[in-house]
Amino acid sequence: MDITTGGDYLTKSEIKCIIPFSRGILVAAGANKVYMFDRVDDNREYFRRNREILLPTDPTDKTNNERVVSMCLSPSEETLIALTDHQQIYQLSFSGIYITKV
Repeated sequence: MDITTGGDYLTKSEIKCIIPFSRGILVAAGANKVYMFDRVDDNREYFRRNREILLPTDPTDKTNNERVVSMCLSPSEETLIALTDHQQIYQLSFSGIYITKV
């Protein structure tokens, strides 16, 4: 399955990890990216992309192709931990971010 942002083959990203949360799912796909999808209210089987989360980039890495390979979410759903293929661990806090439905 591919997430595309355009018609070009180079913009395709394979999905590495999906985790559910109370309002939808978090999907790791592409270089340094995690996508947040919220459930559509009228049907619990459809999702709408709400937010794109970019992980920090390493200034020494010229290729900028670090990919998330695993994620976990705290029980309170306020903190996301993302592990990358470059042996990095990132902690993202949702407590300071006001997330609204589109």
